[in-house]
Amino acid sequence: KIAVQKWPQFYYPAKRLADIAIEKADFKTALKYSDLAIEYSPSEYLRDLNYVQRAMIYWRFGRLNEAENLLIKIIKKENFMVHPVAILSELYTSKGEPEKAIRVQHQALNKLTENIRNDKNRVNQYEELIYLSYITRLPAAAFIPLLKNAVKTLENPDSRMNAKFALGLSELRAGNAQKAGEIFEQHSHELIDLLTLKYNRGWGTGWKYLFEAMDSGNNKKLANNSFSEELLKTAKATGRKDLEFIARFSKARFYGNIGQTENMQREYRSLGTPLENEWRIIGPFSTRHVSGFDHAFPPETHQDVHKIYTDNQQSLEWHPANDGYSDGYIDLRSQLKNPFAWIYVYSPDRRKVQMRLGADEACKLWLNDELISQRYLQKDAQLDRDLVTVVLRPGDNKVLLKITNTNLDYGFYFRVTDEKGEGFSDITFHSPESVKTNYSQRY
Repeated sequence: KIAVQKWPQFYYPAKRLADIAIEKADFKTALKYSDLAIEYSPSEYLRDLNYVQRAMIYWRFGRLNEAENLLIKIIKKENFMVHPVAILSELYTSKGEPEKAIRVQHQALNKLTENIRNDKNRVNQYEELIYLSYITRLPAAAFIPLLKNAVKTLENPDSRMNAKFALGLSELRAGNAQKAGEIFEQHSHELIDLLTLKYNRGWGTGWKYLFEAMDSGNNKKLANNSFSEELLKTAKATGRKDLEFIARFSKARFYGNIGQTENMQREYRSLGTPLENEWRIIGPFSTRHVSGFDHAFPPETHQDVHKIYTDNQQSLEWHPANDGYSDGYIDLRSQLKNPFAWIYVYSPDRRKVQMRLGADEACKLWLNDELISQRYLQKDAQLDRDLVTVVLRPGDNKVLLKITNTNLDYGFYFRVTDEKGEGFSDITFHSPESVKTNYSQRY
């Protein structure tokens, strides 16, 4: 507020105040600061992004028609962006209208094709095309010729590499595994450099698409040799432990792909990470008139794995997590945006450990019913971003996570390790069903 008063022309504080008002379920205040952010946006591009935020405000408070109309208005502008297309697709999907989501993506592809053909900000439009190729549900074959042209046209090395990877992923999605494998293996070093050394962002800005490529049944050679080994070399050369851990997740994923379950489980234990199906998740709970971060929803105050909750005229129950990738990241977006995750950590003795968490986005963490960490932020999930040192009790320790999200990607990493980030061979993870009595009854 002080920043807005002193420098009203600096739009970003107003934008963040609008975000905070959204989280506090204060519709009028959210609109007030959204107006300021739009008024003082220094460029048309940033103004359009602030209009997207305005549409998100309408969506959050149930005014879906206004959100839809505003997003459509932004999409129709000459300075075309894919981000509002992604948000509008999410809105249609949430309303149970997937055919509209496909239609708006198809219209976006036609618009980009026309702009590129007419050379209207061609470089920027190629960047938007790459983004659309990642998120779309359209047939991948439609993007291949355009992406080939992008590879030839883009002069910036990083942009060109991004286009090459998008082309490889589109070839893979189109069923051309051999062509995809050739692209990935030929450019594996450049790709690692792009994703790790230059950007070092979270799961949603690149890793998930790389994992999709590596998890292809016809691309196992890449998963085991080219990428994993080179990533490990890069990690050691740069002293990047996070990359080393990701390389080890890659190896675990490869073992899972070829049916070597014991080896996969061994890798997971060494990383201090539960298998995905050991988590129990539930949601989503409606947040239109409350703060999703601050409001105590029923599973937050009492956990019963067999209980069925009613929220916003829908029945919610706990079920195993399974996003299909086994990469250490629990993708909640693919599993109906569940805000709670529950698991037990077994320790044979009293043990000092680190709980390492990286969530997209805001997160609260309870250990044995005590809130031990909370972070309110809007960022991609990054491995080991938050470290909390705790003492585990002998036996079963209850862990509960609450994740709240603004839009698009949604999920978390979770590890239990020593101070060097290594897992314990004698610490294990268990689903609530497998734990007959909780710690409070046992100790």
